[in-house]
Amino acid sequence: KLPPRPVVKRSDPLSPLQWNSFFDGDGRINKVDELKDIIFRGGVNPAIRGEVWKFLLGFYEWDSTSKQRQEQRKRKVDDYFRMKLQWKTISVEQERRFTLLKERRGLIDKDGT
Repeated sequence: KLPPRPVVKRSDPLSPLQWNSFFDGDGRINKVDELKDIIFRGGVNPAIRGEVWKFLLGFYEWDSTSKQRQEQRKRKVDDYFRMKLQWKTISVEQERRFTLLKERRGLIDKDGT
């Protein structure tokens, strides 16, 4: 038999107002450890979840400026569309010769339906 589960008190989730208060004039995040503690104890308000998770998952560096993040996002979007264009312009003949690509395309087609 398992012991009773401990009662855990959650804090309030990180609010948009709190989130904005952690940025300096250049858009860098200050007090990263304090911010992470708030997130750990209470989670993140759904309104800012998408932006916060980009930091938590390492897409953005914690010490990056808003300008650096804007440039990085533009690069990633450009990379995505460049790769998508390459993917869509492969001829039937090229695909026939490239077995691995054919297998992957099949997986992607199945996943997209």
